[in-house]
Amino acid sequence: MAATGILSFCEQFYTVDLAISYLRERNILRRDPPPCTRNDCNRLMTQVKCSAVVDGVTWRCPRHKGSKKSIRTDSFVAKSNLQLHQFILLMYTWALSIPPQTQEILCGLTKKTVVEWNQFFRGVCSWWLTCNPVQLGGPNQIVEIESLIFKQKYNRGHMVPKRWVFGLYDVEAKIGVAEFVEDRSREILLPIIERYVTPGSIIHSDCWAAYGKGAISALPVVPPYEHVSVNSSENFVDPETGACTNRVKAFWKAMKMKLKAINSTTAEMLPSYMDEFMWRQQFGKNTEEAYENLITHITMMLP
Repeated sequence: MAATGILSFCEQFYTVDLAISYLRERNILRRDPPPCTRNDCNRLMTQVKCSAVVDGVTWRCPRHKGSKKSIRTDSFVAKSNLQLHQFILLMYTWALSIPPQTQEILCGLTKKTVVEWNQFFRGVCSWWLTCNPVQLGGPNQIVEIESLIFKQKYNRGHMVPKRWVFGLYDVEAKIGVAEFVEDRSREILLPIIERYVTPGSIIHSDCWAAYGKGAISALPVVPPYEHVSVNSSENFVDPETGACTNRVKAFWKAMKMKLKAINSTTAEMLPSYMDEFMWRQQFGKNTEEAYENLITHITMMLP
């Protein structure tokens, strides 16, 4: 998006009052005044001007003038000193997938602040995916699976030790899941299949031993999985069954390109970037969708 488009978006919140009203409409800031808790007063507070706080207004008890609460209390920005319009712009530029260096300039913030907030937004993605694990496939629908390897350089060419990733991809819905795994053993991979693949699905895989001897078809799900495999060293598509794993490979390739573009991240942070990628494939296919769903999931995370 051109800078003029971002500036046009920001014009909606050029005053503190407009930013407060907007965030209350979106349920990020509370709409209703909190009760005063001093001496069991319980009288509803009122909003008053206060130059001593970053927002210029605060909640205050009409009886106990010293009893005050921030308008940010119990919100996603409760512990932040960001200007509210900066917070809104951070969410929007994150939804746009704008590089952090550009976010710093547009939002007028330090690198540390931008990095931390982007991490918080990825945390929202991780929370949502954990609480609402995607279900892939369905009766007579194909899910491709494959264990894949990931290697990455960071910090001027230092190589992160290679790690195994288990990928699953719903061919019809065009949605995938990828997880780092300790190894490619049957004990590790089969529970992941049960967690994400809907009973009755048709599972396409390569000939890795962990899937062999009817292990997938024997999983305790009703209706059972149908499992067909392809020998990838001989054929991309099995000439008899039509089984292939090309699309799960393509899904992983797209995610891997995104991860490798983040040269400065640590190995510990990679899962959060994977979560962001998987969240965006469901909830952020474009900027507006990503922005609206980020706000919705923030409000659900901190009701």
